[in-house]
Amino acid sequence: MLYLPLIYLTLLQWKHASSSVNNRRGKKNLVLSSWGDESTLSEGYVNPHYISDYYRSYNERTNQNLKRLNEDVIDFDLLEDLICYIDENCPQGAILVFLPGVAEIDLLIDRLSALVRFGGASSDWILPLHSLLGPSDQRKVFQSPPDNFRKVIIATDIAETSITIDDVVYVVDTGKHKENRYNPHKKMSSIVEDWISRANAKQRRGRAGRVKPGLCFCLYTRHRFENVMRPFQVPEMLRMPLTELCLQIKSLHLDDIKSFLLKAVEPPNEEAISSAVDLLYKVGAFEGHEELSPLGYHLAKLPVDVLIGKMMLYGAIFGCLSPILSVAAFLSYKSPFLSPKDEKQNVEKAKATLLNENLDGSSSVTDNKQSDHLLMNGDKSARQFCHSFYLNSTVMHMIRFISS
Repeated sequence: MLYLPLIYLTLLQWKHASSSVNNRRGKKNLVLSSWGDESTLSEGYVNPHYISDYYRSYNERTNQNLKRLNEDVIDFDLLEDLICYIDENCPQGAILVFLPGVAEIDLLIDRLSALVRFGGASSDWILPLHSLLGPSDQRKVFQSPPDNFRKVIIATDIAETSITIDDVVYVVDTGKHKENRYNPHKKMSSIVEDWISRANAKQRRGRAGRVKPGLCFCLYTRHRFENVMRPFQVPEMLRMPLTELCLQIKSLHLDDIKSFLLKAVEPPNEEAISSAVDLLYKVGAFEGHEELSPLGYHLAKLPVDVLIGKMMLYGAIFGCLSPILSVAAFLSYKSPFLSPKDEKQNVEKAKATLLNENLDGSSSVTDNKQSDHLLMNGDKSARQFCHSFYLNSTVMHMIRFISS
């Protein structure tokens, strides 16, 4: 398993080829089983000068840059270089890249498809894998590419445990995923990008080399893995409001809500259960003794926060569903506005222009006809629009994707 600083040094070595290291195809610069450690790298698999000498020989500026690596941001330039490096220098085998969401997957696919290396027929084997794909698209990841073609699968955490792809030899782990969490400021659940746990990281590492030795590239440091990442992912029941779960319990005619939830292996506290039940009464989803009302019956069928679900149902009833879906997507995801240092005043002006002096600007931003047109018609125009109004283009694409 290779961590971030070693990966950077490897790519520096590859891109600025040194006379002491031969990186031509056929030389086994990097070969390591997924359960191995870096100590084996110096035993015949990597140029003997690589591990010790290259850490010492880079100048002070390079060493300082390595210390400043920003792990919190996905470096798509690094991802692109790393995938190209594997394709050029490593033996045949599929590459599995873990990214947090659909927007990031689409961005990397677009970048790789624009390269000569992966252009033409090769682009047919750059494959997305996430839960929103149809069955036929998902099945393609199990097919074998023709000779001299490299299969690159770019996936969310669906590829951690749900499926096994036999020909995956190389795993690139960004260490990020997206999960539902309760946002106390919005008083509803939303999708949050966060670091995976050590257990998740081990599962991803295990995807490499299921039938033969593999190699995992981790785009985070060993320190983060050993000292910062949680041992296990927090159970969803403990990080989410229980309102949706309570609705499901009643729609399935199960036991009393509190007694049913307290039987869980890691049960939520009784205060959280009571708070969820009280909210469902206030929303109008419960009546009588924890019985579903007509509104609650329909809310139980919507996989969204109950407050957003009620808003969507009323939007459909009053014939204004389209803008309501935009508002719902905005509230379910993170804010698209950037906060560059020393430009707070300009950001506020941009917001005022977009929001059209509305008190609640979410609809104006996400349902803005100009932004919607640009997002549909070309990345360049969309990036220019987002840059001029201090918007995150990736977030805007994702909000539009959710609302559609």
